[in-house]
Amino acid sequence: MWAFRMEVMEVLEKMEIDTDGFDLKANLFVESAKKGFKIGGVLINYYRGKGSVNLDPIQDG
Repeated sequence: MWAFRMEVMEVLEKMEIDTDGFDLKANLFVESAKKGFKIGGVLINYYRGKGSVNLDPIQDG
C-alpha cells in the first residue's frame, strides 16, 4: 500500500504521468525522490480474517 502526504500529492497532481499499473507506481516513486521528498516504509500487522475468501487471486489481483 502506498500513502503520500498532502504536499506530495499537490506536486504529483501537477505532473503529466500517462502510465498505469506498475509503471505508475515506479514513476510516482522516482518523481517523488527527484523532487526531494523523503521516502520510507511503515510496517503493519496483518491478521487473517475468519470465514471464507471471496476473491480469486488471479482474476482479482
